[in-house]
Amino acid sequence: MHFMNYVVPGLLGVCLCAATILFGAVELHYSVVVFGVALLLALIWAGKLFFAKTAMWKPSPMHWPVLGFVVYTFIHYFLSPYEYLTRMELFQVGLFALVYFIAANNVNRGRERTIVIAMLLLLATLEAMYGIWQG
Repeated sequence: MHFMNYVVPGLLGVCLCAATILFGAVELHYSVVVFGVALLLALIWAGKLFFAKTAMWKPSPMHWPVLGFVVYTFIHYFLSPYEYLTRMELFQVGLFALVYFIAANNVNRGRERTIVIAMLLLLATLEAMYGIWQG
């Protein structure tokens, strides 16, 4: 198996877990790690698109609602009287739309999906155990 086939799913799992662990990434200083990992994922994806012999785009019916929500958030940003709050929403929606498209186009094999799902299941298990311990 090629090394890059493990890097993208691993970084994707780290990005999603970091977004959950770091107080839900609701404030910019909490979400810097998530933005950094997502930027690294975007650079890897761009490199794969530029250096591959054939660039692949996997069409999905889910792409349209995600793009529609990004457009709605962009319009909401310009029409909102509270620019600071909607700016953060715009950044977060843009970040997770990017993460969605990276996942939809790069995590195609069963082994790659297993890596991401295993990381998310581990996170959910640890959070549940922490909740039981607090109770």
